[in-house]
Amino acid sequence: MEPNQEGSDAWSTYVERLDMYFLDTDTPDDKVSTMITLLPSRIYALLKDIISIDKQKTFDKLVEALKKQLDSPPLTIAERL
Repeated sequence: MEPNQEGSDAWSTYVERLDMYFLDTDTPDDKVSTMITLLPSRIYALLKDIISIDKQKTFDKLVEALKKQLDSPPLTIAERL
């Protein structure tokens, strides 16, 4: 799996692909190190700024923290009557 290229995919799309990669390669439960090695340096720096990375942080907690920062809320277009 190639690293996430900045701006190429929405974060949620990248995480879906990463989950498929983990299934395909039988990655053990500790997915944090694999995810971190595949992050661009800018996103890794953002992750370090918003959450302390230690062995207690789970993959899901790190993904959720980045999701809050990187995924824009969907645009809602009001219908005109």
